[in-house]
Amino acid sequence: MIRSGGASQGARIVALTAHAMDQDVQLYREIGFDRVLSKPLSRKKLYEQISGTLDDGEPVRVNRVLDLGLMEQLIGSLGAAKSGALIRDVLAEGDAFVATLADAQQGDSFRNKVHQFAGTCAIIGAQRMRNTLARLEETLKRSPDENLLVWREPLEVLWSETRTKLEEFLKR
Repeated sequence: MIRSGGASQGARIVALTAHAMDQDVQLYREIGFDRVLSKPLSRKKLYEQISGTLDDGEPVRVNRVLDLGLMEQLIGSLGAAKSGALIRDVLAEGDAFVATLADAQQGDSFRNKVHQFAGTCAIIGAQRMRNTLARLEETLKRSPDENLLVWREPLEVLWSETRTKLEEFLKR
């Protein structure tokens, strides 16, 4: 509708979403969106998109354990005390999630836990954990009989790395 005419027909249309798989990005582009931005979303990235200075190529896949720039932005937005409390909550949520892996049963309940924790990881910039959880969630949607044991050790190791980075950040 926007593209059919009028003053806004040439405006960039940007989708903002919590999670975007490659096939989702392709679908958004096919229906007319110029760009898809997903969590974690920084002010800088949003400004670059709106101003037209963001590269129009495919999204860059960054795979850091923790996006320190996003963490600094979080502190700037929430303040040190609230940010610290949020990080401690994330540490508790992550520990609880990893503890469920030993007894995880396939099903909607577990997939919802994966989705929820992936969202939490995205908010704080825990990119590798978020990306891995997003892959697990997608796998669970496609393969109802997925063997969850093959995911257990990699997720435990990745959470340990993520936890260490979050704890280091708290000590700053």
